[in-house]
Amino acid sequence: MSTLSIENISMRFDLPNGGHVQALQDITLELNTGELMSVLGPSGCGKTT
Repeated sequence: MSTLSIENISMRFDLPNGGHVQALQDITLELNTGELMSVLGPSGCGKTT
């Protein structure tokens, strides 16, 4: 059993021109006690979102 489980996460950003950017699609994460996870990417790429 996982300590933290996130299932089927999707994130889409709508653009001013009517289009969109699919940043995440059907992402599932499971972390167990004692495990670490980090999100890496350039500044402004949406890590906090």
